[in-house]
Amino acid sequence: MGRTKRGTMTPTTPRTQGEGPSASIRSYLHTPGILTSHHEASNMAPSSPGSTVSEDSLLTAAGSRDQGTPTPDWYALFTSLPKKEDLQSIVQAVKTTLRTEIASLRTSLQDLEGRVTALEKAGPTMQVLQPTHTYDRQLTDLRLHVEDLDNRSRRNNIRIRGLREPIGPEHLRETLIPLFNLILHRPPEARLKIDRVHRALRPKPPPSAPPRDVICYIQDTQLKEEIMQAARTERSWRYKGQTVELYNDLSHLTLQTRRALRPITTLLQEHQIRYRWHFPFALTARKDNMEATIRLPADVPIFLDTLGLPATAVRDWTDCPLNEGYLGRPVARALEAGGLVGDIAPPHQSAHEE
Repeated sequence: MGRTKRGTMTPTTPRTQGEGPSASIRSYLHTPGILTSHHEASNMAPSSPGSTVSEDSLLTAAGSRDQGTPTPDWYALFTSLPKKEDLQSIVQAVKTTLRTEIASLRTSLQDLEGRVTALEKAGPTMQVLQPTHTYDRQLTDLRLHVEDLDNRSRRNNIRIRGLREPIGPEHLRETLIPLFNLILHRPPEARLKIDRVHRALRPKPPPSAPPRDVICYIQDTQLKEEIMQAARTERSWRYKGQTVELYNDLSHLTLQTRRALRPITTLLQEHQIRYRWHFPFALTARKDNMEATIRLPADVPIFLDTLGLPATAVRDWTDCPLNEGYLGRPVARALEAGGLVGDIAPPHQSAHEE
């Protein structure tokens, strides 16, 4: 039996001159097992015409992709990436910067800790400075000046306490003229000029409460002084079944100061030492040709030591609010709350002497 002769293979297309391994990707698109030569004999049944994959069609598609977008330069991209040495240098630079900043911060904290420790150690023995003593003195001077101006604006006023408030309309001018004539020992019908008169500026109290004070303004300073000098001869006056007292109209600060110095005046009365008030504010007393004066709270110990009196506690009257007598508690209410007892000296005149 003779040897069968195989059919001749179709020769492949020879490689053209100049084609290299990287000239095209056509050589990588031949898939074994998919593309076979139609000249090669096969024992398999022929496939359907619709499922046949043509090598030319695949090569044509691959060639179209190669011609559409250019191939990037991968070598240049990879060489431009940072290397291990570059990353290590960046990390080392960050570490160096952080070490420098942390060292500076540590130095600042140690310095601050040293200062705080020094202050804590020196705290118990440190003397507290008082840089505001100059401003305190200026504030006291301004306070005294305001008090003096307020008293000067009231120096022509007379405050009458004890006049009952009528149920109906009140005619204060017709009520005060006979009272002043009684004090001056004049006929009740004698003419007196009263410029202004009114009740204290506060709500009318109930019938069981003390009446509001009456404040009158007499422009004639000489007449006003005559009335007050005559009024001092008696502690109170009986007028139409009422007990009436006359006072000078003083500022709220002056009333508070005299109230604070009441322990001093009581002590002077007990030792039969004559004293007098002054304007601007001052309290003067004399004993055995020794004169002492109080103008500020700091003068109280010297005042008592000069007169040979025992030490007496006195409230600091400079803490009194400036506006309490105007925006808050009226002066009339301060008087009715037990402010002044006895005579009050008019401005620039001799005061109550006992």
